[in-house]
Amino acid sequence: MTCVLSREKNNFIYIFSSFTAYFKAVNSNVTATRVVIRINPYLHSYKYNGGIIMKGKKSILKFEIFSTIFTMILGTLLHFTFEWSNYNSFVALFSAVNESTWEHLKLLFFPLLLTTIIGYFYIGKNIPNFICSKLIGILTAIFFTIIFFYTYTGIIGNNFAFIDISIFFVAVLLGEYITYKFLLSDFSCNKKISIIILAVLLICFTSFTYIPPKIGLFKDPVKNSFGIIKNKK
Repeated sequence: MTCVLSREKNNFIYIFSSFTAYFKAVNSNVTATRVVIRINPYLHSYKYNGGIIMKGKKSILKFEIFSTIFTMILGTLLHFTFEWSNYNSFVALFSAVNESTWEHLKLLFFPLLLTTIIGYFYIGKNIPNFICSKLIGILTAIFFTIIFFYTYTGIIGNNFAFIDISIFFVAVLLGEYITYKFLLSDFSCNKKISIIILAVLLICFTSFTYIPPKIGLFKDPVKNSFGIIKNKK
């Protein structure tokens, strides 16, 4: 048995513990099978031959299910909150203010960002790649939405509400699934860079609400305009 320890900020952190066990096969010509088990204390996990048995896996799964449902509900509500708030300027920062593709990406980004913050304090502090995994999930959902929307509208020549709604739900499911798989993997990246990218995205989504670039991604196809559209009577 080998056990590696490291000291970080005066706290001992177990990086991994490896065990090698040999089992003789019963009633076969195979003399022994080598099984390697690694313990990742961050996830309370046990890995064997590329598989994973995890005590903390249930906590991660439960949180990702919560995050999925929460994002679907809040994202749907954010489509209407700007109008419900009587076109409040603050609410506009995180709500869809028109029917452009960019504004609909807010319905993904802000709920997923919120669950990232909640999740960090719930399970993320003990998972080194938590922020990175959530960022990858968010980017997956965003790029899937953009690519699929412009692909199908380019082929058909028009968009349909039920397809657009379906894209949103599929994007959430896909993003959360990718996040979940990365959380259970050995993938690692720089946490600071991930936080910086999330901050840049946050700045873009809020600032472009008021000063959107004059390109198709930000154009409301219904009103044929950009930025905040108020339909007050």
